[in-house]
Amino acid sequence: MHFPSIILRRRRDDLTLPLPPGATYRFPDGFLWGAATSSHQVEGDNERSDWWRFERLDGKVRQFRSYSAQAQRYKSDHWRRFSDDIAMMHADLGLTSYRFSLEWSRIEPAPGRFDQSVIDRYARMCAAMRDVGIAPMVTLFHWSSPDWIWDHDREDSTGWYAPQIVEHFERFCTRVVTALADHVDLFVTINEPNVFLYGGYAEGILAPGHRRKDEALLTVQRNLLRCHVAAYRAIKRIRPTAQVGLAHHYCPFEPHGNWNPLEAWVAGRVEQGFTWAFPDAIRDGAFTFAIRQARRPRFHTEQVPDLKGTADFMGVNFYERMLVKVPAAVRLSRMTIVHEHESDKEIWPAGIHTRRFVDVLQEVQRRYGLPIYVTENGQAHTDDDCRRGFIRQHLGALGHAVNELGIDVRGYYYWSLLDNQEWAHGFLPRLGLYAVDYETGQRQLRGSAKMYAQIIADGCVTTPG
Repeated sequence: MHFPSIILRRRRDDLTLPLPPGATYRFPDGFLWGAATSSHQVEGDNERSDWWRFERLDGKVRQFRSYSAQAQRYKSDHWRRFSDDIAMMHADLGLTSYRFSLEWSRIEPAPGRFDQSVIDRYARMCAAMRDVGIAPMVTLFHWSSPDWIWDHDREDSTGWYAPQIVEHFERFCTRVVTALADHVDLFVTINEPNVFLYGGYAEGILAPGHRRKDEALLTVQRNLLRCHVAAYRAIKRIRPTAQVGLAHHYCPFEPHGNWNPLEAWVAGRVEQGFTWAFPDAIRDGAFTFAIRQARRPRFHTEQVPDLKGTADFMGVNFYERMLVKVPAAVRLSRMTIVHEHESDKEIWPAGIHTRRFVDVLQEVQRRYGLPIYVTENGQAHTDDDCRRGFIRQHLGALGHAVNELGIDVRGYYYWSLLDNQEWAHGFLPRLGLYAVDYETGQRQLRGSAKMYAQIIADGCVTTPG
């Protein structure tokens, strides 16, 4: 039995990394400058996914029905406008890479039936990127599944609970990687399996909207890891030279206050389980899952065949730290996670946590010793000047990490290229380098994006001073 080490955390409010005023940090040759999207959030016009169904259930997606039928259906309209969007990201921003995901439900609308015209369209997207010097980074699964994996009359034994999901996912991966292999060198197997697991299966705020307990969560985590292995092996079989990684949500957890030692222990435990368990499993070939009991957790450790070492790089998605609050002398079940942002996510993250950002990069390098790509980092804000500061400070911290700490970071992808439907928070959060008018589909380059484009052109960032 393996008992993961739990680090006692303390709350630190020195969130922003102090950097010398006017310091210039240059990024290495070949560094990938990118932006990211996911298919369901920006493509639109696809009725076959479980997310399409989920967002139309009453109350599941905030303010969804307050937007027009045009916005609900076409979202950011990226599917129809991809040629123009690729031209924009090349001409306006000078991006050298673009991270996007494939819509499984669009590609395989029924079990074993593939729509070749959709696959060909994704291949044309990748070829068009290559033609203008943009390297595609393809995410195979970014939370949206074909609705046919579910039997909605008995959901607890179908979908991501069923062992057959691994066969389905491997079949899908084999088909699309074969079609894209000539165009793509960078693949992400799964985006943020930790957020997908806890958001969709424990908290009920993401599709499929379940609130399940430990044994069900254990089953989904097992299937996610097995699907990662299946995808990795399929990619390497078809394109041995491709680099394959995981885009994971790395979130530091700290106690709400330093007066309660229980909070310090719980914060460490939550961070280990949420932030580190999945990538640790790839490193070790086995995962440990804490099953809650009345007095103490029972740790379930399980080997996953062929899992160990199935990553060539680690993708770091970083936004903020979170706080753990446990009232004194009460059960752990009363624990709450405190988000330091506006409740409607119109402003998120509310702070700039660049010290934690560098801490995460250091810890990822220490634990895994693999090249790193920052596969997501961005801010929703009503004030674009604040977004401008967010980008500059994070890139300054990243330049410090690369140049002064020797961390092997090979690319940065701002989230997101376009304003999009931010999952259960609907269309209210605005994260895009381009502002999107959801009624007309018109894009407008933000001032913060122009600053990002200048940093890309210069190959360096200078701190305010």
